[in-house]
Amino acid sequence: MGSNRPGWLVACLAGVFLLALAVRLTYMWQTAGGPLFHVNQGDARWHDEWARRIASGTLTDGRPFFRAPLYPFFLAGVYRIAGDGPWAARVVQHVLGAASCVLLFLLARRVFSMPVALIASLLTALYGPLMYFENELLMEPLAAFLMLAALLSLTRAADAPTGGRWLMAGLLLGLCCITRPNFLLVVLVVLAWLAFTGRRALSWGSRASGALSLLAGTALPIVPVTLHNVLVGGDFVLIASQGGINFEIGNNPASDGKTAAAPAWLIRHPHHGYLDNVYAASRLVAENDLGRPLKDSQVARYWLGRGLAFWREQPAAAATLLLKKLYFLFNGLEIESNRSLYLDRQWSPLFAALVWVRGLAFPFGLVGPLAVAGLLMGGGDRRLAGLLRVLAAAYALSVVIFFVNGRFRVPLAPLACLFAAHGAHRVALHLARRRWGMLSLRLPALAGLVLLCNTNWFGVRAVDEARQSWVVGSALAELGRMDEAMHRFQEALRREPDNPVTLADLGSLLLRRAKAGDAALAASRFGRAVQVAPDYVPAWLGLGMCHLADPASPDEDAARRCFDTALRLAPDHPPALVYLGEWHLRRNELAKATELLQRAVRSDPRYAAARVTLARAYEAAGRIAQAMRECEEAVRLSPNEAYPHYRLGSLLLDAGDVPAAMAHLREATRLNPNLARAWYVLGNALLARGTPRDQEEALSCFRRAVERQPDLADAHNNLAALLAGRGELDDAIAHLRRALEIAPADPEVGTNLAALLRRQGRRAEAIRVLQDGLSRIPDNADLMLELAWELATASADELRDGARAVELAESVVRKSSAGDARVLDVLAAALAEAGRFEQAAATAQRAAALAAARGQQSLSGQIASRAALYQAGHTYRQ
Repeated sequence: MGSNRPGWLVACLAGVFLLALAVRLTYMWQTAGGPLFHVNQGDARWHDEWARRIASGTLTDGRPFFRAPLYPFFLAGVYRIAGDGPWAARVVQHVLGAASCVLLFLLARRVFSMPVALIASLLTALYGPLMYFENELLMEPLAAFLMLAALLSLTRAADAPTGGRWLMAGLLLGLCCITRPNFLLVVLVVLAWLAFTGRRALSWGSRASGALSLLAGTALPIVPVTLHNVLVGGDFVLIASQGGINFEIGNNPASDGKTAAAPAWLIRHPHHGYLDNVYAASRLVAENDLGRPLKDSQVARYWLGRGLAFWREQPAAAATLLLKKLYFLFNGLEIESNRSLYLDRQWSPLFAALVWVRGLAFPFGLVGPLAVAGLLMGGGDRRLAGLLRVLAAAYALSVVIFFVNGRFRVPLAPLACLFAAHGAHRVALHLARRRWGMLSLRLPALAGLVLLCNTNWFGVRAVDEARQSWVVGSALAELGRMDEAMHRFQEALRREPDNPVTLADLGSLLLRRAKAGDAALAASRFGRAVQVAPDYVPAWLGLGMCHLADPASPDEDAARRCFDTALRLAPDHPPALVYLGEWHLRRNELAKATELLQRAVRSDPRYAAARVTLARAYEAAGRIAQAMRECEEAVRLSPNEAYPHYRLGSLLLDAGDVPAAMAHLREATRLNPNLARAWYVLGNALLARGTPRDQEEALSCFRRAVERQPDLADAHNNLAALLAGRGELDDAIAHLRRALEIAPADPEVGTNLAALLRRQGRRAEAIRVLQDGLSRIPDNADLMLELAWELATASADELRDGARAVELAESVVRKSSAGDARVLDVLAAALAEAGRFEQAAATAQRAAALAAARGQQSLSGQIASRAALYQAGHTYRQ
């Protein structure tokens, strides 16, 4: 009886919630030590990017929803309130998971009993797969929570029906539908249950009123989504258009019933962010097949039609595949979706204890059979338990008609724990009451179910270790941990040597690392990828980039052939258009580059990389306002991609908007700390603001830039300038020498190095640097002027050459305006060294007057003092 006391109930609820939350937060803290915690992949990345756009104020992209929208809006709300780092959303989802355990406790207590409620809630609190999906930016935790809330509300309405209770149940089911549209089947089953099973308990009028209230509640969340699709997207899509392609993925002759693969080709490229390959590929294939542009609803109908055609034309194969999917649904293994949840075992000892495969696939390999047993056993409130059984079956059917993996059965997991608890409790009661006859029938059946659910039919337990290594490698690469990523990719290739995706990703990583010999290694990986998969577009694009990797001798023709091949394989493929556009941009063929990049934007307006590259073309053409708009749109589309922020920040800095530029550049360095050019431009922005504190931070920025990209000559140059200002001349000279190695034809680096060498009294070295620079750029005025000064003013007799100094200075005078005081000052010093003192004095006096007229009083005074020397027949020595 104590179990019915309010105090006892509150204690149980609090205990369940706190236990569930403590376990989840411990698991989260442990997994934070691994790379997968910090990188969103697949659907999680899609949700994250969508939520960031919403949080930044972009509620729609003008299209019907391809995916159900509630979870991204929920995630955007978390981002707005608690920030968009890796922790806040996960904490909120783990709190939802703990709350789901409480809801399950209440549901089990209402339908069965307090012991069943305790067992079920404890099972759910410790159920590893639920914890895993709560730790990912996926909709399953929200779907499970809403489903349990809806079921609890339904049981209350069925127990004591009122219009308000049916309305609330419908509202919660509607929220489930705009989280996962396959809950629509659950709504239909509830209506059928109300119509037929409710006859004995409810009058016709009460059932009709309940059904209308339920439908009204369900419609409340769905109608705004449909209106958005019709009014904003211009197409009638009830919730989302993804159902058609998902149905075909799970219903075609090549389907294995558990793998979600984009049709025809994979549309992704490691250099250009994330593109939803299922959406893009489904549209491209459908439009290419039908030969005309299609609305999203038409694309969905095309794929639905193909899936139904499989049932019409090959009914036996389709039915066999359905049974196979049913087997997968009840198999103990957690079949991977975006990535295998078993990977987390290596980072979380707690998770390793709660999820494992050793003959028995724990936990579902045990919970599943117990749940089936509980479904078949009596007990509890027969009417409400019957409702839960029907709804569990409906949701299970809504999964197997598509395709099956561990993620899609997550909403079923709490119900599985509920019925498993009921089954275990009934078995325990039979044991306590010594009902051996009953047990002699049920225990062997249960053992048989355990064996069946832990079999390895259809290779379900085959561990794709190559893919797991690739998944971890991809995460490490995104975090900039290149050596570790390379090790994982090489490990994947040892297990699967000819996987084109891994070959191409390793090639891309080698190109990014850019050490000596990496370009050749990358070319061999891309080359092998196109050999084994001649239609794999990313490999052709990567191979083309290899041909351009050597700045000294790029093979532009070979690169063009690769890009053309990619575009021939996939017409209007956005990354292929971008790469070919970049090729024309390199050659300053701005009109052609702009045309291709505009095509890429039209092909996929959400592809941020196309917009950023188009902005570069506009910038090169002097169309700065258009370049700015494209970068702003790219940032809106991909707010968590560093490169668009970097490009926008650079444009803003050039336009003089230093505060806005710094905001975007700081965001770029936060999102990708390895983006060296972002650190470099941020350093320039800090120098533009100009406070002493800014100079210190700028120094740090330039250091980070050269650490991350040692061949960034401009960063070495600017770092040297700041070091020289601090008196650290040796370090400054070292950075300038490195910059000169990288960019030997950069006159600014040469003149800066010569100036520092002069400050140290190393005039001979300074002269050699300037002479070497002039041998590379014979007509450069800055180098000529600096060399003329050195040859005219060096203190050592053997270094001076008055005639050569005059020749160089006069050449600069002819090229420059007559009003440059510095040029005339150098010419005067050269004339004096050549013994032409009268001309030297007159030239110096003219230079001093020009400097004074321009307000350069200090320079004017210095030149005037030199003019006095020349009048007295003396040369100037520095």
